[in-house]
Amino acid sequence: MHRFIIFILAILNLIGCDVPNKKLLITNLSKDTIYYNLFYDTSLSQSDVIYLPKVYYMKISPNDSVRPQIVFKGDSWEYSINHKSKDSSLYVFYFNTDTVRKYDWKNIIRLHKYQRVPYKVKDLDSLHWNIIYDEIK
Repeated sequence: MHRFIIFILAILNLIGCDVPNKKLLITNLSKDTIYYNLFYDTSLSQSDVIYLPKVYYMKISPNDSVRPQIVFKGDSWEYSINHKSKDSSLYVFYFNTDTVRKYDWKNIIRLHKYQRVPYKVKDLDSLHWNIIYDEIK
């Protein structure tokens, strides 16, 4: 009986865990390694990066893909984008590797040394949740 109770408690614990939503795929088709980060806001401010050293920004090698593992407390990507973003968009900020090496975050932001791409849920649906990155323009 004791083992049965422990088994039931373990199952209930697993059911209550948040599961990473891996629906989104980002593919780098450029010849360079890129850095990126996801935000629900339209602009990148110093406060967004002040506590994040460059190493914490996600990196994608050339001709490679990643599935950002963001854990939502019961929310889906769709819900989070539509309810946590002011304009119902997910913003992907891309940073060129040379820029990340050459500038500190303050100057990357001040000089707009990044590419920002907004995605609405309908855009992501039409892309089958597979964002293709080619080059920073």
